[in-house]
This record gives sequence, structure tokens and C-alpha cells, in this order.
Amino acid sequence: MQIIYRRRTASYTPTDTDAIAYLSALATADVATPGAIVQQAVDTYFQGLKSNSLWTLVNQIYLFCGPLTLAGALTAAKGSSPTNNGFGSGDYNQKLGLPGNGASKYLSINTASNSINTTSHHFSVTCSGGMETSGDRIAVGSYGSSSASLLSLDSFGAAGINRAFRSGTYVFGQFPNLSTGLGASGYLCGSRTAINAAFIDYNGTTASNSSSVSPTFITGSPYLYALNVNGTAQYFSAMSLQIFTRGAGLTTAQSATLRSLNNSYIAAISAI
Repeated sequence: MQIIYRRRTASYTPTDTDAIAYLSALATADVATPGAIVQQAVDTYFQGLKSNSLWTLVNQIYLFCGPLTLAGALTAAKGSSPTNNGFGSGDYNQKLGLPGNGASKYLSINTASNSINTTSHHFSVTCSGGMETSGDRIAVGSYGSSSASLLSLDSFGAAGINRAFRSGTYVFGQFPNLSTGLGASGYLCGSRTAINAAFIDYNGTTASNSSSVSPTFITGSPYLYALNVNGTAQYFSAMSLQIFTRGAGLTTAQSATLRSLNNSYIAAISAI
């Protein structure tokens, strides 16, 4: 799908009530009223999620591009805001988003992993760059002490795994993964819609897995830019994150729609 934005103007009046509430919170965090381009981009994005029946499926949205400041970027567009661990104001870029350093910086998304529906969940990240094509890095996830407790969207997995969505298993062959066509930027989504149905989507290239798994996620919150291993952050990513979402399981068609909406929002913000 394609979102058509109106011609840029000096002012814009949003109409979506959730967009208005988020923009108000953003104004407080940034200590400045969002500009017309940001207001229009947010309003259009929220309306697009709703008109495509995605709003109720997405529990958390972080818009890391668009806000004026790091404080604004760390204000959730929907759901719980993250807890910052190591990011400074100098890291943030209004258009390109928030880059990790691949070594120590991460966010907690402040959502108990065991509150996530074990048979219906997704994570997605959209990045302007920095997605690893070597090493073992995690975009978002949590892990306890068993295969069934692993919940992660890998920017790059262990040798031979590559981009992967590991939902209740780290056993090779039991989760979807992509090994070709990988780049440093774009949209990456992992989704489970049933005990035996999971897929990964990288910029429209998808892989699925029908293994039957039974996740038992830990209490601790998933970390963003790293894996929460029983309260310790590991496997840090240097991705430059522009949009993050978490919620119920998405179909491949719904993932494609979310990808299109994210890209349209980012394109609008690039005009600032």
C-alpha cells in the first residue's frame, strides 16, 4: 500500500485522538510543540494503522525518528515507554533515529516477557543503518536458561543462522531464518501466529517455520538493542533504530502493510 502525504504547510491540525495524545506527550518531553511535518506524519501513521486493522494488534510503538530530542524519542507512541541504559542526547538524530554502539547501550521495553502471548506475538524494527551482517547480535529479546525461554529478533545470529526470529527455541531447524540478501538497513519483523507457525520478514523477503514449540518466556522484560539474559544485557546491536513495534502475531500480509506504513512515516520525516 502507499500513503500519500499532503503538501507541506506551515501548520497542521491532527484529527486522530491517539495521535493528539501522543503529540501532547511528545511536546512535554521535547519542551517544544512538534512541527507541522511531524504532526502530519504521526497523524497519518496512526490513521493508517487503524484503517488497516493493525492498531489493535500493536501493543507498543516507539517512533525514534521525528521527535526533537532523546527525551522525545524515548516517549512511547503507544504502550510502555522504555528505560534508558547508556544513550546520551548526542546519540540521537531526528531523521536517522537512535543508534546503538554494539557494546553497552540498550533499552528495556518495560514489558514482562511472560505477559506476552506465547502463540501470538511479533517484534519489528526499522533501521536507517547499523544492522549487523556478521557476529552474534540481538535486536530485541529475552532469555532464561532453556531453549523454550528464548524470545529474540536477531540482527544476526550464530554461525549459520543469520537473521532469525527465535520464539521459544534456539534449536536450528525449529525457527525461521534468512541467510541471503542481508543489508545494514530496513525493516525486520519476526512473528508467531500459532504454536506451529512463525516467520521472519526482512524488507519483504520472508522465511517461515512450522515446527511445533511451546515457549515459556521469563518474567524479565525484553531488551532492545540487546538480549536480556536473566537481567544481564548481552549480544549488543549497533543498529540505528527509527521505529520499533511489539504486539500480537501478524500475518505476512499484515507485516507487509506495517512495513509500508513505517517506510511512509520515515519518508515524511526525512522532509524536515
